[in-house]
Amino acid sequence: MTSPLDRDLTWAAGLFYYNEEATGTTTNLLVQKGPAIVPDTTRLKPASTVTNIAPFATVQYKFNDALRMSLEGRYSSERVQVGGPPQGIAVVTTGPCVAGQPCGITGDSTFTDFAPRLTVDYKLTPDTMLYGQWAKGSKAGGFNTLPGLASNYLTFEGEKIRAFEIGAKNRLLGGRMLVNLALFQNDVSGLQLSNGVTLTNPFTGALQNDTATVNIGEARTRGIEAEVMYQATRWLQLSGNYAYTDAKVLAGTEASQGSVFGGDTSVAGFELTRSPTHSAALSAAVDLPIQGSALSFVSRVDVVYQSRRYADLKNLSWADPFTRVNLNAGVRGKNWRLVGFVRNATDDLTAGNAFPYVDANTFRRTAVDFPVRMRQFGVTGSYDF
Repeated sequence: MTSPLDRDLTWAAGLFYYNEEATGTTTNLLVQKGPAIVPDTTRLKPASTVTNIAPFATVQYKFNDALRMSLEGRYSSERVQVGGPPQGIAVVTTGPCVAGQPCGITGDSTFTDFAPRLTVDYKLTPDTMLYGQWAKGSKAGGFNTLPGLASNYLTFEGEKIRAFEIGAKNRLLGGRMLVNLALFQNDVSGLQLSNGVTLTNPFTGALQNDTATVNIGEARTRGIEAEVMYQATRWLQLSGNYAYTDAKVLAGTEASQGSVFGGDTSVAGFELTRSPTHSAALSAAVDLPIQGSALSFVSRVDVVYQSRRYADLKNLSWADPFTRVNLNAGVRGKNWRLVGFVRNATDDLTAGNAFPYVDANTFRRTAVDFPVRMRQFGVTGSYDF
């Protein structure tokens, strides 16, 4: 529901509903049994159901032609259930599993949160707007469903965030250039991250190394974002953006940390995982009418860069910086478009990201790269009815 939009005071309200049900099978492929590496069993995964209901509303008031303020709110109730049929018969007693009895993971928790957001914007001139924003939010908790995990690993709590942002949006050169700048800071509590764990597989009796999500403490991300768009000619548009992000853990511990740093499990001061300090993108887009026809030549080139992204909170493994190029070219008519494309044109195979894991053969801690697609060619077509 929404009010008329041509008034100084406007409002809107609604309801969000989401339901997800999941079932399947899982295996760790290989596990260690005594001195031998043996195939792991394939077993049922715990069935899971996630139901989220979230009413929301927003109110905006225009004080005058320059000053405007809005207040938004969203109340979320997310119920997470895991269970279903047993995953097998335990051969040893470990975690919640008892030898000789069917073993499965069951749980039922509801995570609630109220997320407000306050935004104030002020038109300093007809072409410059300043704004500030404060918001709170969360990511719901859940369950670790590995059989054999100790009871203290079964559930993890929600992650809370407080976000602050100030910025400016500017039009220059008669509207041909847009320049946007923003400063931001996000304060996170109950930070959810994967921890390495060692457990006894209840279905094989073998030791198993895996990961479980835990709440490790507090973190902070802050930085600056800049965006520029320039209409160089009627047919050529240039754009670019850059972000600097300082993302660090402020307080907390991580279970495998002590084995690396002589018993010190603190992760305070380390950089957050999979968060590049520098990221940037440059683009050039062409939409040039073809003389003597109703067609236009269209083309676009994108260059994307990200600096190092750490795979683990110890900052001992990482994915290297990458630069990737995507391009396309084709023709369009009034309501259709035919374009050929090349993705990852330089065939850069630098990992997109990395994840801390355990080598299945040696059981030494290592990292798994997230591979990217090699160079791709193709053609796309579209028609607007």
